[in-house]
Amino acid sequence: MRKVSFGDFQFVETIDLNNMGNFAQEGLDALGAMAVGRGRGWEGFNVLQDTSSSVNVVVGRIILDGIMYGLPDLALTPVDLLAVSPTSSKKIITIVATGAEVPTGAEPRSFEDETTKEAISKSHFTEKRRKIGIGLVAGEEAPTPMRPALLPSYTAIAYVTMQVGAGVVAIEMAYDFQVKSLQAQEARLKAAEGTLAAAGTQLETLGTTIANTQQSISRMNVPLINQIARFVAELRDMFGRSSDGLLDGYERFMTLTGTDEAAVGYKARVEEGLRFPWAATIEITPQLLNPGNGRTMTLSGWTLPRFTKSLRLNIWRQDISVNVADYNYSNVSATVYPGAKTRRRSGPSMIVSENSQLWQDGRYTYNYLTQTFKVGTENWVVTDEWVQDGVTYRRVEQFFSDKIPYWNGYRSMTDAVSGNLLAQTFLNAQPGWLLELGLRFSKVTADDLKVYLTGLTGGQPSFDKTYSQGLISDAVASAGDGTDGHENKAVMQPIFMQTGEKYALQLSTAGDYAVACRADNYLTLGSLHNGDGLGYIADLGKDMCMRQYFAQFDNNYVEVELQSLTLSGGITDIDIISEEYVPEGSQLIFRYGIGGAWHEIDKTSGTHPLAVLPPTIVFGALMVGTRDAMPGINLANTRVRLSRADDDFVWQSKVKNCGTPAATVEMIVVLRNWKPAKHTLTSSVLSGANTDAPDATTDTTLADGRVERRMTFGLVAPSATFAMKLVGATTDAADGFVVESVYYNAL
Repeated sequence: MRKVSFGDFQFVETIDLNNMGNFAQEGLDALGAMAVGRGRGWEGFNVLQDTSSSVNVVVGRIILDGIMYGLPDLALTPVDLLAVSPTSSKKIITIVATGAEVPTGAEPRSFEDETTKEAISKSHFTEKRRKIGIGLVAGEEAPTPMRPALLPSYTAIAYVTMQVGAGVVAIEMAYDFQVKSLQAQEARLKAAEGTLAAAGTQLETLGTTIANTQQSISRMNVPLINQIARFVAELRDMFGRSSDGLLDGYERFMTLTGTDEAAVGYKARVEEGLRFPWAATIEITPQLLNPGNGRTMTLSGWTLPRFTKSLRLNIWRQDISVNVADYNYSNVSATVYPGAKTRRRSGPSMIVSENSQLWQDGRYTYNYLTQTFKVGTENWVVTDEWVQDGVTYRRVEQFFSDKIPYWNGYRSMTDAVSGNLLAQTFLNAQPGWLLELGLRFSKVTADDLKVYLTGLTGGQPSFDKTYSQGLISDAVASAGDGTDGHENKAVMQPIFMQTGEKYALQLSTAGDYAVACRADNYLTLGSLHNGDGLGYIADLGKDMCMRQYFAQFDNNYVEVELQSLTLSGGITDIDIISEEYVPEGSQLIFRYGIGGAWHEIDKTSGTHPLAVLPPTIVFGALMVGTRDAMPGINLANTRVRLSRADDDFVWQSKVKNCGTPAATVEMIVVLRNWKPAKHTLTSSVLSGANTDAPDATTDTTLADGRVERRMTFGLVAPSATFAMKLVGATTDAADGFVVESVYYNAL
């Protein structure tokens, strides 16, 4: 920092006098930026209703890019809302503050006239004030209004909801932007320390108990009963079908095995039923609408609610040191898991189909998530949940999601690890997002040191389960033992660590590092290990000195604003596959806005909101959890597909060979969501150059509302080979039907 220095007998210059104030202000600004950061926030504000169309703002201070602004000459500011009041419904008006440095305090002062050298009086601004300006940003008018988006230079103070005829009906302070005082932070710290003191050593015991409970639950085969029920339903469906002919069978539309995609005019979707194809589609990588709004933070690609770093595990007293170079140099492969994958789909074309039950059948083992948005592998609606191939499937009408469990190795990647290896195992007693690791060394070299967080196999550290990575460059050694010592930090890829799970912190370097350790068996549920690439040897009684930093979230409810989504011609379906993690007890809810109303993607009833084919929708998400456990999402590895359903389809089967010429073909088609006023389905049998229409057609409505259509085709000329063709149409692209199955019998 700087200060003005004067010499003996020096003439005073104007710039020196001004610098006395400028340098002091510079120091205060730096202190504020260090204490609060260079974001934006407020302190000391309050907003109170005055009349039905006005409020009073109790003016405090704001921080904008590390600079503080205030309004010392006006503590209470009236704000008139009449000009932005709603005219037909509701509206949210955001009270905002911004700051500017303005000259003020004009007073007469004596100056030397440049010509006459005599004293003259002139008006001069004696102060420069950093003043707050209070303004309004009005949102769109709607029955369910949304908060307006703000420029980065605006700090939200409060959200005022106004209604026609009632005026101001609600005032909500923008606590997301409130700067926490040191007293408030100290109170939170004391509360946390009290909780930890009360918990004591019971945390480790509790962690062990939870781990044992989780293992017991994992042995339960919960989906088995559902699977048996599906097999019974399959057998029941097969009974009653005639099989006295030359050839009979089913088209279930689970895969493209029985479909002739090369047929002239083919256009259809085979996805747990025969469905209308997409008329238009676009794939988008979602992005934050305003990355600087202070609600979220992005670290190594992961977007998390705004947090502060909290120190949890703290093993820092050095008793001895362990030389990493004393162990064998190893070359191993690390299996790196990319994270949990969840797919959510919502739209009016998601019509209930019982075909999804058949994924439990051994004949259908395709895993939907082998490729993002791969047409032909999207599975549709059934009101239950099961697990197959490490993927959890859940479906409800007009919405369903498919989820790969967190860090289960699905689509894992490999990474080469070369160097001397040292590892520390430990039990994680409290869930949370790990952000950084602090390490202590008594000897270092210029070589980098890689840090890995991995799982265990057979009680030993294992690179086969690599969850997160970090790097320490330009490490600093600490001389001597004791509790003091330089902390070398590794910024880790964020990972949510489970309660009761054992993890390993593994170090790899080609340099001559001496790692600080304790020698009193401090971690009773962990130990130090050295490895040679083939296995590990426990060095009992020693534990690596480390500090673990986790995310402590500012709020347990966060609205994430994402950029709007647009598809020319209108949208009927949204398809999201996201890399995310949602801890137990928390929620990540994607939602979209149409006409000022928000709709959660996983909650639909009655007419689907997308049935109006909006060309543009507002997009966002809600993150709900606790101060320790909130959802996180990697937006760069997330995809959103917008689609619009077509109003017709053409499907043709592959050629069936009876071996002996058949004169008649029977077909039974099962239709879901069939509406004769809107829908048509034309069926035909192709044999040679002939196209035969049905001689007789009978429709029967089943107990669950499905329609079973029985048709008999008398072939113009007997044929040993034939194919089936279905042509469907709807007058409403947002209201189609599904062909669940086709049973055929050649006679």
